[in-house]
Amino acid sequence: MNSSFKIDKPCPKSWDSMEENFEGKFCKSCNKNVWDLTKKNDIEISEIVKSNPNLCAKLSTSKLNFAASLVLTASLTLVSCSSSKNFVNNKNSEISINQNIIFKGNLRTKDGAIVKNISVELVTLDKLFSTTSDEHGNFLMEIPLLKIKNKNIIIFSSKNISNSKVFRDTLSQRLILEKSDLFLNKTLTVNEGTFNIGAVVIISPKSPDFYYLDGKKLSERKFKEIKKNNPTYRELVFDEDNFTDILTKKSYVESVYLLYSK
Repeated sequence: MNSSFKIDKPCPKSWDSMEENFEGKFCKSCNKNVWDLTKKNDIEISEIVKSNPNLCAKLSTSKLNFAASLVLTASLTLVSCSSSKNFVNNKNSEISINQNIIFKGNLRTKDGAIVKNISVELVTLDKLFSTTSDEHGNFLMEIPLLKIKNKNIIIFSSKNISNSKVFRDTLSQRLILEKSDLFLNKTLTVNEGTFNIGAVVIISPKSPDFYYLDGKKLSERKFKEIKKNNPTYRELVFDEDNFTDILTKKSYVESVYLLYSK
């Protein structure tokens, strides 16, 4: 089975503060070279790690990054759409279990330029909620309150949803939003890319993959068969621990494959 790689204990040191060298950077705190593996494929990483025991490196947690010009800042808010009262961050507020909410925001670059025609998707196991930012960078979608969890996965993509069947498309980025952040109407930055610095660990054999169609768990064979017979179905793939944990509530899953029929 294929090996996978992760950093068990990320280092708090700043990559930008380290001195550059031919391998990547040099950390004065631990007196070690820190390899930059963000541009390497799995085979290259495996060879480097096997040849350098106790390797310290910068490792991508996602192989997909927005281009620098599409790094986004999202202003997010939640309001009630089933009554005249707005959502407030108040523990004493009474909210109907059947209530829907409006998830809305505005997308811009770090320089303040409007980012339009960006797909915005909220991921749940059984349903994918989606919308697109307008000419002013605004987006809005209606979501059942019960679908908002303590941690929520949001996808920003520069491709039109109908033409983007697989999550691993170019110019796509994910963000985990806490429910408290949504209620507080915070301004949040979608980073150009996410990575960890620290000792790289090879994990072998590979942990199991999970497959779902509209929230129903399937075998790999059945999943691939349905996908092949239904090319218009939307597919998402998550292989980072923080995302797979949210979706499956399990810590040992390698990747989660989601298929949506509508």
